[in-house]
Amino acid sequence: MERKGVVTLKGEPLTLEGPEMRVGDKAPDFQALSQDMELKSLKDFKGKIKLIASVPSLDTPYVIPR
Repeated sequence: MERKGVVTLKGEPLTLEGPEMRVGDKAPDFQALSQDMELKSLKDFKGKIKLIASVPSLDTPYVIPR
């Protein structure tokens, strides 16, 4: 499922893939890089409380919009 124009990056619309998540929805399994640069899956933490935070790379330059 593609959702076009839901968000923008530098004023340009982006396409998101997958269904929109709502408060209370169960998160589907996904993969992401850990702080140790290891590929982790949500199912790797089954039965544990999870706090998921995502931040851009610290070496990515930030441009102040005008």
